[in-house]
Amino acid sequence: MENPKKQALIISPCRSGSTALMRALGNHSQMTPDKHFQSIKEGQRRGGGPDYGFYDRMYLVQTLLGKETVGYANGPDCTLAVFPSEKQKAILRRTLPVFLFREPTETYDSWLRNDLVPEGNPALCAVAYKWTWELYKQAQKTGEVLALITYQDFCERPETVLRDICEKVGYEFEPEMMDLQKDLNQMGVALDKDGVKSGHYSDVNSSTKIERKERELRISSEALACIEAQGLKALYQKIHSVVNVT
Repeated sequence: MENPKKQALIISPCRSGSTALMRALGNHSQMTPDKHFQSIKEGQRRGGGPDYGFYDRMYLVQTLLGKETVGYANGPDCTLAVFPSEKQKAILRRTLPVFLFREPTETYDSWLRNDLVPEGNPALCAVAYKWTWELYKQAQKTGEVLALITYQDFCERPETVLRDICEKVGYEFEPEMMDLQKDLNQMGVALDKDGVKSGHYSDVNSSTKIERKERELRISSEALACIEAQGLKALYQKIHSVVNVT
């Protein structure tokens, strides 16, 4: 294999399975215990602009693992500049971006369940969804290696997805990646334990296996019509058709 990437960064709209994927990748022996959990977005929320310090941190042997989710109940989070434009190509030479998308009605339903947006208005979710796809297209133009997966594939073919990501990062697959025994805090992710237990990450943090939970959607007919009008279902079909996991 080629020299391993120095960073691996999961990028997705909020509520798309990124935390579960991070837990699986974090079980790899060559992923550092120093894991970055939405640190780029946190910099923006503090008022100083996106914090790109993740890309400056490198380890001689191991690969730094991070995740960034696009979206929340405000415009800036829904158009998060995950890559600094003037350094994007140089960054992607040493970073594997792993773009993850979930079926859009399931995504918006999860936004509602976790109070990310008011009910009946999927506009912000649509902005975040489309912007994440735009980030993928921007990264694709650099010609560097990317990973593009869907939450459905991750749940239905987890070993295949994880093997593909490992190959693109530059490591051998390890079976331990399929065992989600460690929670976020045990993995070294700097999250408040009470927040993990009661917040948005409680379900995924307590899950011990990779699975897709079937739930009855809470979305109104008007919101479904809006998602359709925004072209999100058509976009997801396009994403599914070009997913590059084999």
